[in-house]
Amino acid sequence: MALRKLKTVAARFAVFGAFLLGLVVLPACSKPPQPTQEPVKIVAKEEPQPNPNSDQRGQGSLNVGPIADRLGVALAGSAPKSKAAKELTEKYTAALVGTWSADLGNGVTEELTYTADGTYTATLKGPMPAGAGGKYVVLEVIGTQVLKIELHGGDKPRTVKVVFADDELLHPSLQPGITGVFRKK
Repeated sequence: MALRKLKTVAARFAVFGAFLLGLVVLPACSKPPQPTQEPVKIVAKEEPQPNPNSDQRGQGSLNVGPIADRLGVALAGSAPKSKAAKELTEKYTAALVGTWSADLGNGVTEELTYTADGTYTATLKGPMPAGAGGKYVVLEVIGTQVLKIELHGGDKPRTVKVVFADDELLHPSLQPGITGVFRKK
C-alpha cells in the first residue's frame, strides 16, 4: 500500500516536471519569430554638416541641436535654441523674481527671495531653522512649465528644477526631500 502511494506521488512529480519543462525550458529553445517587414534601408546624406556643439579643436558632443530646436528646449549650458523656448525662459525668469512663501506643515514655513540681479535667499523657520543664499543662474526651460536653475552659495553648486503652476511655484525646500508649494507674497 505504501509502495503504491509512493508510485502515485512519483508519477505526479513526473507529470508536474514535464509540465514545467514545457512552460519554461522549451519556449526558451525555440527560434525567435522572423520579421515580416522589409529591413530598413539606410540612405547616405549628401554632405556632413559641421557640429554646432563642437569646440574650436573639432572635438564635440553629440549633435542634438536640430532635435532640441524642434522640441523647443535648450542644451544644458547653452542659450535657448528656439524662439518659443527663449520666450518661456524670459517669462519664467521674470516670474521667479520676488518673494515666495510656503507653509510646509508642523509649524514649519519657508521663504524664498529671488532678485533681478541674480541673487537668492532661502529662510526656513520652525523647530529647526536654516538659511541659504548666494547667486543663481537660469540654465534652461524644460517643457512648458519647468525652469532649471543652478544655485551657488554653498560648498558646491546645486541644480534645482522649479515648476510654475498658475500662481504657485513648486520648489525644493531647505528640508531634504521636501518640495514646497510656494505662493508669491
